Parts: sequence; structure tokens; C-alpha cells
Amino acid sequence: MRFPSVINNFRMYKKGTVLVGVAEQVTLPQIVTKTATINGAGFLGDFDESVLGQTDNITMEISFRTLSDDVFKLVDPSEGIELTLRGAIQVTDLETCATDVVQLRIVVRGKSNDITLGDVKIASQMGSKIKLNLNYIKIEVDGKEKMEIDKFNSIFSVDGVDLLKKVRNMC
Repeated sequence: MRFPSVINNFRMYKKGTVLVGVAEQVTLPQIVTKTATINGAGFLGDFDESVLGQTDNITMEISFRTLSDDVFKLVDPSEGIELTLRGAIQVTDLETCATDVVQLRIVVRGKSNDITLGDVKIASQMGSKIKLNLNYIKIEVDGKEKMEIDKFNSIFSVDGVDLLKKVRNMC
């Protein structure tokens, strides 16, 4: 068994070209499932039922050290953006204590909807940020698909299982 401990390193790419101005942090989205409140005869009050595949807005934030060409390549809200984050997750084998790395790959598509220009201060990074509103995200760990959400094609897959396949076939 391997224990994942840290992100050893990562890079962000747009159409295969590395975005060199990305700072040490990319804030991945929180996935919040839409729910419906259920109640009725025979139930002891209300409960929330997750609606399979339906999510709230999915947003992601990318931090940059300063304003740069890479920032402005992402801010046009009329242009769709596809980005790929490739990283190395450092893992430790719990039996041998050997250290290894496995690949993290995250692909997102969407549009920018917010830019924070940052602060200008001598001998400091600016802290510029861009928020993207995503319509697609795919996460792979060690070559295995862990999650895929494609809002335009009704795909909601977890751990390689397409949870909406039956729904798509019915509609």
C-alpha cells in the first residue's frame, strides 16, 4: 500500500505550451451536487437527495506571480480555454518506506469570469489570480480515471464508472 504525501511538483499547460507565470498554487474546484428536498407521507421529516450528475457552478482559481502574457492569454471571456495540469504526487510504500511518485493529470475546459490584478509592491510578487468557470473537468491519478464531469455531454463519471450512462440512453 502506498501513502500519498505531497505534490512534488506541477506545471500548467495551455494547448501543450507551459504557462510559465503560474505561481505555486492552483485552487481546484469544489464539486457541489445539486439536491432536492424530499418529504412526504411515511417519512420522518425532510431529507436532501442528491440529483445524479447535477452540480452547482464549478470554478477554479489559478494564481500568478505577476501580470504576464500568460495571464492575458486566459482572460478573454468570449474564448473557450482548455488547460492541463500535470503533477507528480509523492508516495511512500508503507511496507518498505520507499519513496516513489505517481502522475496527477487534470484537464479542464471553460471560460474566465474573474481576474484579480493583484498588488504592486517593491520586491514582491503581485498575487494576480484568474477564476475560470468550468464546464469540463477530468482527473486522473497514476493513469487511472478518477472523475470526469462534462456538463455539455451529460457525463458524470467517478472512479471509471459513468453514472449517467443509463440517463443518456433514456433521453
